[in-house]
Amino acid sequence: MRQLSVPRKIGLFVAILLFIRPLINPQPVQAMTLSTQTSPSPLKTLYIPLISKSSKPTSPTPTPTQPTMIHAVRVQYADYQNSQAEAPAIETRLRKANVNLVGLSAGRVEWAYLNWRDHPEYVSSSVKISGVDTLAADSARYGQFAEINAVIDVFSPNYLKANPDKAAINALGQRNPNLVETMELVEGNYGKLLLQMVDYIATNYPNVNSISLTELSYRLDGYGPDELASYQAYSGNKNWPRQSNGQITIDDPSISNWRSHIMDVYLDKLVAISHAHGKKFYLDVSLSWNNISNEANQGGANYKLMLQHIDKLIVWGYYYLENIPPEFLTTAAQFLTRYGPDRIIMSIGMWGPNNSTMPADLLARGIQASIKGGMNAIWITPSIMLDDTSWKVIAQLWSTGN
Repeated sequence: MRQLSVPRKIGLFVAILLFIRPLINPQPVQAMTLSTQTSPSPLKTLYIPLISKSSKPTSPTPTPTQPTMIHAVRVQYADYQNSQAEAPAIETRLRKANVNLVGLSAGRVEWAYLNWRDHPEYVSSSVKISGVDTLAADSARYGQFAEINAVIDVFSPNYLKANPDKAAINALGQRNPNLVETMELVEGNYGKLLLQMVDYIATNYPNVNSISLTELSYRLDGYGPDELASYQAYSGNKNWPRQSNGQITIDDPSISNWRSHIMDVYLDKLVAISHAHGKKFYLDVSLSWNNISNEANQGGANYKLMLQHIDKLIVWGYYYLENIPPEFLTTAAQFLTRYGPDRIIMSIGMWGPNNSTMPADLLARGIQASIKGGMNAIWITPSIMLDDTSWKVIAQLWSTGN
Protein backbone atom coordinates (compact mmCIF):
# COMPACT_ATOMS: atom_id res chain seq x y z
CA MET A 1 0.00 0.00 0.00
CA ARG A 2 1.29 3.40 -0.91
CA GLN A 3 2.45 5.42 2.08
CA LEU A 4 1.12 8.95 2.43
CA SER A 5 3.59 11.74 2.91
CA VAL A 6 3.58 13.63 6.22
CA PRO A 7 1.88 16.77 4.80
CA ARG A 8 -0.88 14.65 3.29
CA LYS A 9 -1.37 12.80 6.57
CA ILE A 10 -1.86 16.15 8.33
CA GLY A 11 -4.26 17.36 5.68
CA LEU A 12 -6.34 14.19 5.90
CA PHE A 13 -6.50 14.45 9.72
CA VAL A 14 -7.71 18.05 9.53
CA ALA A 15 -10.38 17.11 6.95
CA ILE A 16 -11.70 14.28 9.13
CA LEU A 17 -11.74 16.59 12.15
CA LEU A 18 -13.69 19.26 10.30
CA PHE A 19 -16.21 16.61 9.13
CA ILE A 20 -16.97 15.00 12.48
CA ARG A 21 -16.74 18.09 14.76
CA PRO A 22 -20.24 19.48 13.95
CA LEU A 23 -21.66 16.02 14.74
CA ILE A 24 -20.06 16.07 18.19
CA ASN A 25 -20.76 19.68 19.11
CA PRO A 26 -23.05 21.68 16.82
CA GLN A 27 -22.47 24.91 18.74
CA PRO A 28 -20.13 27.46 17.20
CA VAL A 29 -16.66 27.58 18.66
CA GLN A 30 -16.26 30.46 21.14
CA ALA A 31 -13.18 32.56 21.02
CA MET A 32 -10.83 32.06 23.93
CA THR A 33 -10.17 35.22 25.89
CA LEU A 34 -7.09 35.48 28.08
CA SER A 35 -7.56 37.49 31.23
CA THR A 36 -5.05 40.21 31.99
CA GLN A 37 -5.78 39.93 35.70
CA THR A 38 -3.29 38.24 37.97
CA SER A 39 -4.49 34.81 39.05
CA PRO A 40 -4.72 34.28 42.79
CA SER A 41 -2.79 31.00 42.44
CA PRO A 42 -0.08 30.09 39.88
CA LEU A 43 -1.58 26.58 39.55
CA LYS A 44 -4.75 27.95 38.00
CA THR A 45 -2.85 29.29 35.01
CA LEU A 46 -1.93 25.76 33.91
CA TYR A 47 -5.38 25.01 32.50
CA ILE A 48 -7.51 27.45 30.52
CA PRO A 49 -10.70 25.89 29.04
CA LEU A 50 -11.55 26.63 25.43
CA ILE A 51 -15.24 26.99 26.18
CA SER A 52 -16.81 28.24 29.40
CA LYS A 53 -20.27 26.70 29.85
CA SER A 54 -21.30 28.99 32.73
CA SER A 55 -19.14 32.07 32.46
CA LYS A 56 -20.40 35.19 34.23
CA PRO A 57 -19.82 38.71 32.96
CA THR A 58 -16.97 40.40 34.73
CA SER A 59 -18.16 43.23 36.98
CA PRO A 60 -16.66 46.57 36.00
CA THR A 61 -14.21 48.13 38.42
CA PRO A 62 -16.19 50.69 40.44
CA THR A 63 -15.28 54.28 39.76
CA PRO A 64 -14.10 56.04 42.92
CA THR A 65 -16.65 58.58 44.07
CA GLN A 66 -16.04 61.79 45.92
CA PRO A 67 -17.41 61.92 49.47
CA THR A 68 -20.66 63.83 49.83
CA MET A 69 -20.06 67.49 50.56
CA ILE A 70 -20.90 68.18 54.19
CA HIS A 71 -22.93 71.35 54.77
CA ALA A 72 -23.11 71.82 58.53
CA VAL A 73 -24.59 74.51 60.75
CA ARG A 74 -24.42 74.65 64.52
CA VAL A 75 -27.86 75.61 65.84
CA GLN A 76 -28.06 77.94 68.81
CA TYR A 77 -31.20 79.45 70.31
CA ALA A 78 -31.75 82.87 71.80
CA ASP A 79 -33.88 81.29 74.52
CA TYR A 80 -33.51 77.58 75.20
CA GLN A 81 -36.55 77.57 77.45
CA ASN A 82 -38.66 78.51 74.41
CA SER A 83 -36.48 76.82 71.82
CA GLN A 84 -39.35 74.97 70.16
CA ALA A 85 -40.96 78.28 69.22
CA GLU A 86 -37.77 79.24 67.36
CA ALA A 87 -37.17 75.84 65.78
CA PRO A 88 -39.64 75.96 62.82
CA ALA A 89 -38.08 79.10 61.35
CA ILE A 90 -34.59 77.67 61.79
CA GLU A 91 -35.66 74.43 60.13
CA THR A 92 -36.87 76.38 57.09
CA ARG A 93 -33.52 78.18 56.88
CA LEU A 94 -31.56 74.94 57.14
CA ARG A 95 -33.58 73.19 54.47
CA LYS A 96 -33.26 76.11 52.03
CA ALA A 97 -29.50 76.17 52.65
CA ASN A 98 -29.15 72.48 51.74
CA VAL A 99 -27.75 71.67 55.20
CA ASN A 100 -27.11 67.97 55.75
CA LEU A 101 -25.41 68.04 59.17
CA VAL A 102 -26.84 69.91 62.15
CA GLY A 103 -24.86 70.50 65.30
CA LEU A 104 -27.06 70.62 68.41
CA SER A 105 -25.96 71.72 71.84
CA ALA A 106 -26.25 68.95 74.41
CA GLY A 107 -25.15 71.52 76.96
CA ARG A 108 -22.50 70.90 79.58
CA VAL A 109 -21.93 68.20 82.15
CA GLU A 110 -23.33 70.58 84.76
CA TRP A 111 -25.97 72.21 82.55
CA ALA A 112 -27.49 69.65 80.18
CA TYR A 113 -30.07 70.43 77.50
CA LEU A 114 -31.49 66.94 77.88
CA ASN A 115 -33.47 65.01 80.43
CA TRP A 116 -30.48 63.32 82.06
CA ARG A 117 -32.36 60.96 84.34
CA ASP A 118 -29.18 59.61 85.94
CA HIS A 119 -28.17 63.10 87.10
CA PRO A 120 -31.26 65.34 87.41
CA GLU A 121 -29.17 67.78 89.44
CA TYR A 122 -27.27 68.65 86.25
CA VAL A 123 -30.31 69.20 84.00
CA SER A 124 -30.61 72.82 82.85
CA SER A 125 -33.38 75.03 84.18
CA SER A 126 -34.69 75.49 80.62
CA VAL A 127 -35.44 71.76 80.37
CA LYS A 128 -36.88 71.60 83.89
CA ILE A 129 -39.19 74.58 83.38
CA SER A 130 -40.33 73.82 79.83
CA GLY A 131 -40.52 70.07 80.33
CA VAL A 132 -38.97 69.67 76.87
CA ASP A 133 -35.90 67.50 76.31
CA THR A 134 -34.30 69.89 73.85
CA LEU A 135 -31.84 67.41 72.40
CA ALA A 136 -34.56 64.80 71.84
CA ALA A 137 -36.99 67.27 70.25
CA ASP A 138 -34.38 68.89 68.02
CA SER A 139 -32.70 65.69 66.89
CA ALA A 140 -36.12 64.34 65.86
CA ARG A 141 -37.00 67.54 63.97
CA TYR A 142 -33.74 68.21 62.15
CA GLY A 143 -32.93 64.52 61.81
CA GLN A 144 -35.62 64.28 59.14
CA PHE A 145 -33.27 65.85 56.59
CA ALA A 146 -29.80 65.93 58.16
CA GLU A 147 -27.39 63.97 60.29
CA ILE A 148 -27.23 65.13 63.91
CA ASN A 149 -24.14 65.90 65.95
CA ALA A 150 -24.62 66.38 69.70
CA VAL A 151 -22.09 68.94 70.93
CA ILE A 152 -20.91 68.81 74.54
CA ASP A 153 -19.21 71.94 75.88
CA VAL A 154 -16.50 71.13 78.45
CA PHE A 155 -16.62 74.58 80.04
CA SER A 156 -18.08 74.04 83.52
CA PRO A 157 -18.41 77.23 85.58
CA ASN A 158 -21.11 75.79 87.85
CA TYR A 159 -19.07 72.70 88.61
CA LEU A 160 -16.06 74.87 89.49
CA LYS A 161 -18.08 77.11 91.76
CA ALA A 162 -18.87 74.00 93.76
CA ASN A 163 -15.33 72.60 93.36
CA PRO A 164 -12.98 75.61 93.11
CA ASP A 165 -9.90 73.50 93.79
CA LYS A 166 -10.54 71.62 90.54
CA ALA A 167 -10.19 74.69 88.32
CA ALA A 168 -7.32 74.60 85.83
CA ILE A 169 -4.25 76.64 86.77
CA ASN A 170 -2.59 78.58 83.97
CA ALA A 171 1.13 79.13 83.39
CA LEU A 172 1.03 82.23 85.61
CA GLY A 173 -0.56 80.37 88.51
CA GLN A 174 -4.09 81.74 88.03
CA ARG A 175 -7.29 79.67 88.16
CA ASN A 176 -9.56 79.39 85.10
CA PRO A 177 -13.22 79.84 86.18
CA ASN A 178 -14.52 77.72 83.28
CA LEU A 179 -12.08 74.88 82.65
CA VAL A 180 -11.30 71.98 84.98
CA GLU A 181 -7.75 70.78 85.57
CA THR A 182 -6.38 68.43 82.94
CA MET A 183 -6.05 65.64 85.51
CA GLU A 184 -9.57 66.28 86.82
CA LEU A 185 -10.74 65.63 83.27
CA VAL A 186 -8.69 62.54 82.49
CA GLU A 187 -8.73 60.90 85.94
CA GLY A 188 -11.11 62.80 88.23
CA ASN A 189 -14.80 62.98 89.02
CA TYR A 190 -15.53 65.47 86.25
CA GLY A 191 -14.07 63.14 83.65
CA LYS A 192 -16.24 60.30 84.94
CA LEU A 193 -19.35 62.49 84.64
CA LEU A 194 -18.43 63.37 81.07
CA LEU A 195 -18.07 59.69 80.20
CA GLN A 196 -21.50 59.05 81.72
CA MET A 197 -23.04 61.91 79.74
CA VAL A 198 -21.64 60.60 76.46
CA ASP A 199 -22.89 57.12 77.31
CA TYR A 200 -26.36 58.46 78.16
CA ILE A 201 -26.66 60.34 74.86
CA ALA A 202 -25.28 57.45 72.82
CA THR A 203 -27.70 55.03 74.48
CA ASN A 204 -30.91 57.05 74.54
CA TYR A 205 -30.94 59.34 71.48
CA PRO A 206 -31.44 57.31 68.30
CA ASN A 207 -31.56 60.37 66.05
CA VAL A 208 -28.07 61.45 67.12
CA ASN A 209 -25.45 60.20 64.65
CA SER A 210 -22.32 61.59 66.27
CA ILE A 211 -21.06 63.27 69.44
CA SER A 212 -18.41 65.96 69.70
CA LEU A 213 -16.57 67.91 72.38
CA THR A 214 -15.86 71.61 72.14
CA GLU A 215 -13.61 74.03 74.08
CA LEU A 216 -11.19 71.23 74.97
CA SER A 217 -7.89 73.11 74.84
CA TYR A 218 -5.20 73.32 77.49
CA ARG A 219 -2.40 75.32 75.90
CA LEU A 220 -2.63 78.22 78.37
CA ASP A 221 -4.05 76.20 81.26
CA GLY A 222 -3.29 72.95 83.04
CA TYR A 223 -0.09 73.58 85.02
CA GLY A 224 -1.15 72.67 88.55
CA PRO A 225 0.64 70.24 90.91
CA ASP A 226 -1.29 67.21 89.65
CA GLU A 227 -0.39 68.04 86.06
CA LEU A 228 3.25 68.53 87.02
CA ALA A 229 3.38 65.10 88.67
CA SER A 230 1.92 63.51 85.54
CA TYR A 231 4.31 65.43 83.30
CA GLN A 232 7.29 64.34 85.39
CA ALA A 233 6.26 60.69 85.22
CA TYR A 234 5.80 60.86 81.45
CA SER A 235 8.80 62.97 80.44
CA GLY A 236 11.34 62.20 83.16
CA ASN A 237 11.93 65.93 83.62
CA LYS A 238 12.03 67.30 87.15
CA ASN A 239 10.14 70.49 86.36
CA TRP A 240 8.32 72.37 83.62
CA PRO A 241 10.65 73.76 80.95
CA ARG A 242 11.11 77.45 81.63
CA GLN A 243 12.29 80.59 79.92
CA SER A 244 15.14 82.71 81.21
CA ASN A 245 12.65 84.86 83.14
CA GLY A 246 11.31 81.79 84.93
CA GLN A 247 7.99 81.54 83.06
CA ILE A 248 6.86 78.15 81.82
CA THR A 249 7.62 77.54 78.16
CA ILE A 250 4.08 76.48 77.33
CA ASP A 251 4.85 75.54 73.71
CA ASP A 252 7.76 73.27 74.59
CA PRO A 253 7.42 69.96 72.67
CA SER A 254 7.79 67.91 75.86
CA ILE A 255 4.64 69.54 77.29
CA SER A 256 2.78 69.17 74.00
CA ASN A 257 3.66 65.50 73.71
CA TRP A 258 2.73 64.75 77.32
CA ARG A 259 -0.61 66.52 77.14
CA SER A 260 -1.52 64.98 73.77
CA HIS A 261 -0.71 61.55 75.22
CA ILE A 262 -2.91 61.81 78.32
CA MET A 263 -5.72 63.38 76.31
CA ASP A 264 -5.48 60.56 73.82
CA VAL A 265 -5.85 57.94 76.56
CA TYR A 266 -8.98 59.66 77.85
CA LEU A 267 -10.48 60.25 74.41
CA ASP A 268 -10.12 56.54 73.71
CA LYS A 269 -12.68 55.92 76.45
CA LEU A 270 -15.12 58.42 74.94
CA VAL A 271 -14.67 56.93 71.48
CA ALA A 272 -15.21 53.39 72.75
CA ILE A 273 -18.50 54.38 74.38
CA SER A 274 -19.72 56.20 71.28
CA HIS A 275 -18.78 53.41 68.90
CA ALA A 276 -20.35 50.77 71.12
CA HIS A 277 -23.71 52.42 70.42
CA GLY A 278 -23.11 53.09 66.72
CA LYS A 279 -22.25 56.77 67.13
CA LYS A 280 -19.23 58.52 65.66
CA PHE A 281 -17.04 60.77 67.77
CA TYR A 282 -15.69 64.18 66.72
CA LEU A 283 -13.41 66.68 68.44
CA ASP A 284 -13.13 70.45 68.08
CA VAL A 285 -9.53 71.61 67.74
CA SER A 286 -7.88 74.97 67.21
CA LEU A 287 -5.78 75.99 64.22
CA SER A 288 -2.13 77.00 64.66
CA TRP A 289 -2.37 80.22 62.67
CA ASN A 290 1.31 81.13 62.80
CA ASN A 291 2.42 77.65 61.78
CA ILE A 292 -0.28 75.26 60.57
CA SER A 293 2.10 72.32 60.77
CA ASN A 294 2.06 72.61 64.59
CA GLU A 295 -1.40 71.01 64.32
CA ALA A 296 -2.61 72.40 67.67
CA ASN A 297 -0.14 70.09 69.38
CA GLN A 298 0.58 72.83 71.88
CA GLY A 299 -3.05 72.58 73.01
CA GLY A 300 -2.90 68.85 73.56
CA ALA A 301 -4.78 67.99 70.36
CA ASN A 302 -2.18 66.72 67.93
CA TYR A 303 -4.14 66.09 64.73
CA LYS A 304 -2.27 63.00 63.60
CA LEU A 305 -2.45 61.39 67.02
CA MET A 306 -6.12 62.24 67.55
CA LEU A 307 -7.13 60.92 64.13
CA GLN A 308 -5.69 57.53 64.97
CA HIS A 309 -8.66 57.13 67.30
CA ILE A 310 -11.50 59.58 66.67
CA ASP A 311 -13.63 59.82 63.51
CA LYS A 312 -13.34 63.48 62.57
CA LEU A 313 -11.70 66.72 63.67
CA ILE A 314 -13.66 69.97 63.55
CA VAL A 315 -10.96 72.59 62.99
CA TRP A 316 -11.64 76.15 64.12
CA GLY A 317 -10.95 78.30 61.08
CA TYR A 318 -12.10 81.45 62.86
CA TYR A 319 -10.27 83.88 60.59
CA TYR A 320 -12.48 86.88 61.33
CA LEU A 321 -11.85 86.57 65.06
CA GLU A 322 -8.12 86.31 64.34
CA ASN A 323 -8.21 89.28 61.93
CA ILE A 324 -6.86 87.13 59.09
CA PRO A 325 -8.04 87.29 55.45
CA PRO A 326 -10.57 84.56 54.55
CA GLU A 327 -8.34 83.39 51.70
CA PHE A 328 -5.96 81.92 54.27
CA LEU A 329 -8.40 79.03 54.57
CA THR A 330 -7.26 77.84 51.15
CA THR A 331 -3.80 77.23 52.55
CA ALA A 332 -5.24 75.68 55.70
CA ALA A 333 -7.52 73.38 53.70
CA GLN A 334 -4.68 72.26 51.44
CA PHE A 335 -2.74 71.23 54.53
CA LEU A 336 -5.65 69.56 56.31
CA THR A 337 -6.81 67.47 53.36
CA ARG A 338 -3.65 65.37 53.69
CA TYR A 339 -5.62 63.41 56.30
CA GLY A 340 -8.20 62.32 53.78
CA PRO A 341 -11.37 63.80 52.30
CA ASP A 342 -13.61 62.58 55.12
CA ARG A 343 -11.58 63.19 58.29
CA ILE A 344 -11.63 67.00 58.65
CA ILE A 345 -14.45 69.53 58.93
CA MET A 346 -13.55 73.19 58.52
CA SER A 347 -15.45 75.28 61.06
CA ILE A 348 -16.11 78.91 60.19
CA GLY A 349 -17.07 81.00 63.21
CA MET A 350 -19.14 84.15 62.91
CA TRP A 351 -17.44 85.81 65.89
CA GLY A 352 -15.23 88.83 65.44
CA PRO A 353 -13.13 91.11 67.61
CA ASN A 354 -14.91 93.33 70.15
CA ASN A 355 -18.09 91.23 70.00
CA SER A 356 -18.59 91.95 66.32
CA THR A 357 -20.25 89.64 63.79
CA MET A 358 -18.65 88.64 60.51
CA PRO A 359 -20.37 90.23 57.49
CA ALA A 360 -21.87 88.03 54.80
CA ASP A 361 -19.30 88.86 52.12
CA LEU A 362 -16.44 87.65 54.32
CA LEU A 363 -18.40 84.51 55.14
CA ALA A 364 -18.80 83.81 51.42
CA ARG A 365 -15.09 84.30 50.83
CA GLY A 366 -14.25 81.92 53.65
CA ILE A 367 -16.51 79.19 52.28
CA GLN A 368 -15.13 79.65 48.77
CA ALA A 369 -11.53 79.64 50.02
CA SER A 370 -12.10 76.39 51.91
CA ILE A 371 -13.59 74.70 48.85
CA LYS A 372 -10.73 75.99 46.67
CA GLY A 373 -8.28 74.34 49.06
CA GLY A 374 -10.01 70.99 48.62
CA MET A 375 -12.16 71.00 51.76
CA ASN A 376 -15.48 69.21 51.21
CA ALA A 377 -16.84 69.58 54.74
CA ILE A 378 -17.71 73.01 56.13
CA TRP A 379 -19.35 73.81 59.48
CA ILE A 380 -20.76 77.30 60.15
CA THR A 381 -21.35 78.39 63.71
CA PRO A 382 -23.52 79.63 65.36
CA SER A 383 -26.89 79.98 63.62
CA ILE A 384 -27.96 82.76 65.97
CA MET A 385 -25.37 85.10 64.40
CA LEU A 386 -26.52 84.53 60.82
CA ASP A 387 -28.65 87.33 59.39
CA ASP A 388 -30.85 87.17 56.29
CA THR A 389 -27.95 88.07 53.99
CA SER A 390 -25.66 85.41 55.48
CA TRP A 391 -28.34 82.74 55.14
CA LYS A 392 -28.85 83.79 51.52
CA VAL A 393 -25.11 83.51 50.84
CA ILE A 394 -24.99 80.02 52.35
CA ALA A 395 -28.01 78.88 50.34
CA GLN A 396 -26.50 80.19 47.11
CA LEU A 397 -23.13 78.55 47.65
CA TRP A 398 -24.48 75.24 48.88
CA SER A 399 -27.40 74.85 46.48
CA THR A 400 -24.98 73.94 43.68
CA GLY A 401 -23.48 71.03 45.61
CA ASN A 402 -20.35 72.93 46.69
